[in-house]
Amino acid sequence: MWIDTLNLHGSLFRDSAKVWGVRWNMKKMKVIKSNLLTLCAIILLGCSEVENHQEYYFELEYSNWAWGYQLTGWYIDSGGKIYSYSFGQTDEEWEPNQIDQQSSDELRAKYSHSNSYEKLVPVDTLEHYFSLVNTALEGSFSDTTSQGADMGIISYLCYRYDVESETYLRNVLKVTGDIHFERKTDDAQRLISWLEGL
Repeated sequence: MWIDTLNLHGSLFRDSAKVWGVRWNMKKMKVIKSNLLTLCAIILLGCSEVENHQEYYFELEYSNWAWGYQLTGWYIDSGGKIYSYSFGQTDEEWEPNQIDQQSSDELRAKYSHSNSYEKLVPVDTLEHYFSLVNTALEGSFSDTTSQGADMGIISYLCYRYDVESETYLRNVLKVTGDIHFERKTDDAQRLISWLEGL
């Protein structure tokens, strides 16, 4: 009889332990799940902060000082909108503090001059090509060759916003005109071909 009682109590203890083990594991899973959701939210908020700062993505710039000042081109903003801009001989020259990185105000001053809407690039297309930028910039440039004189320079550019310095890093994909050189990576070539077709 007492053996049966011990067996019963032992069975109840094991069953109880299992129940509490399951409950404990469920509590742990809830904590882990909560922590994961918090981590994902932090990551997403961090990404959103960077993306929200990135207002300008790509640009084609033509410059020529052979017969007076000329600076024209177009750029793509965060909404996929392409706008053209233009400076002529009678306009005050656009001169950023640094050629390889510019503030939002400096780019806005450049792009707002004789600004005109051209067309729209779908946002998913813009995001796809912008995702190629990091690998596109990893490779080296081709050799620089001379192609003529007084033709000016066409530059294919992409921008990456640096949160720390609050500036846009100006990255050259291709330069052609009086001189020619371009990045040689496959993704750089894909970006160049896409920009040339816009």
